[in-house]
Amino acid sequence: MSTIGEAERRAQNRVIDLLSDKQTDAPGGLGWRYLGDWQKRDGNANIEDELLRPWLLSRGYAPEVVAQAITLLKREARMEGTKLYEANQSFYEMLRYGVPVAPGPGEAPITVRFVDWTEPAANDMGVADEVAIKGKDPKC
Repeated sequence: MSTIGEAERRAQNRVIDLLSDKQTDAPGGLGWRYLGDWQKRDGNANIEDELLRPWLLSRGYAPEVVAQAITLLKREARMEGTKLYEANQSFYEMLRYGVPVAPGPGEAPITVRFVDWTEPAANDMGVADEVAIKGKDPKC
């Protein structure tokens, strides 16, 4: 008899196999980096600066532009004061179309793109097991 969670664990393994080169049950993968089990990792977040920042810098964006873009993306991800549907829609639009950031006062904004949709192989994607993020409630 299976226990609660076994079916979910098998499904998670299949997804990780599909996305990464970590082969547990199936051959192949889409080439995403396997980041490990993050269930008890300190500092988990839905946007990982140390993973996103280097990729954006490698795309030619200036450090101050990258900092502003990540701040805007994190603000949207917090979903403060919005309903879940609207928050998800807005966050998706930022991922899909990018976010305009002004490099400096009076300068025309440039669009920072978090995903390269025209050249998917140029993206740096990763997948982790069991990412747990603490909520706002201090009891969490």
